[in-house]
Amino acid sequence: MGGIMSSTYRQLNKLYVLTIALLLSMILPEGRRNEILAAPPKAISICIGGAPGIPFELAQAQGLFAQEGLTVTLKRYVVGQLAFEGLLAGECDLATVGETPLVMKSFQRHDFRILATFASSDDSPRIVANKKKGIHRPEDLKGKRIFVHKGSVNHFFTDLFLLENGLSTQKVALTFEDVGDISTAMTSGRIDAVAGSDVVIAPPRKTLGEDAVVFSSPGLCLITFNLVSLDNVIRKRPLVVTAVLNALLKTAEVLTKDRPRALPLLARAMNRNEQEMTAVLSSYDWSVVLAQTLLLSLEQEAQWAMAAGLIDKTRIPNFLDFIHRDALFSLRPEAVTMLK
Repeated sequence: MGGIMSSTYRQLNKLYVLTIALLLSMILPEGRRNEILAAPPKAISICIGGAPGIPFELAQAQGLFAQEGLTVTLKRYVVGQLAFEGLLAGECDLATVGETPLVMKSFQRHDFRILATFASSDDSPRIVANKKKGIHRPEDLKGKRIFVHKGSVNHFFTDLFLLENGLSTQKVALTFEDVGDISTAMTSGRIDAVAGSDVVIAPPRKTLGEDAVVFSSPGLCLITFNLVSLDNVIRKRPLVVTAVLNALLKTAEVLTKDRPRALPLLARAMNRNEQEMTAVLSSYDWSVVLAQTLLLSLEQEAQWAMAAGLIDKTRIPNFLDFIHRDALFSLRPEAVTMLK
């Protein structure tokens, strides 16, 4: 079905171009007509950070954006949460981000929309700790300093992981302030542990070597990576937004069906070796969808944010209001299973 939809999309684009060419030939002189038809690719910027940036690095490296008539500028941040902040600050047209920052901002703003989920995992966040600080088991985290980005997917995971192991945020010292280079902060003793995806924890884990201990909890929580944009961008540039999604669909095909070809490109783009990239890619299901499970995750994390005192609200937003279905549905209807 996806191949049929992509074929139809290309045929409609071709028909559109031929129709415009015919109209221009009737109403414009040849010089002006050639100038319009030779218009440069449409420029768009995307804020990316951490693991959520992987498909977009690959699409750029493989020329998939160019195939859609796009000139894409990737603006890179340390984590997806900061990439999302960049979008809200007007630094780009689209952004990649986990669901937790979306939940946090949904209590404050209503002008952004989720276009698609492009990756999901129930075993992605990790906590890497320094054995030299006496940390060998999860319960040894009691009283230790754990760095995590506040209001992020990894913050949500950390809270659940502590509870699962008989601890709470009151029994550890969560550090939200920027610590600079995480590896240096670990070795200097400024922090004892850090929570994050494989992309975040790989450098300190490598630096610590045999002194690193890694904690995980498969199935503890489902996290998603999402493509988001602002209302005004979607309204003003619907064809460009759809073209980005089409490139993303092609990238997901490569990540699932032709991963060996993607590995060297991603290793260079993400500054990781191929073994590290294999581990990261294996942690996620790379599918472009809008599924009902996303709504459930958003609601669950909204409950957590209120209970943890991160939000001074008492009502959960209607997250359906933050979903833009039309663009993905126009390309792959079966990928949209979210109830209205």
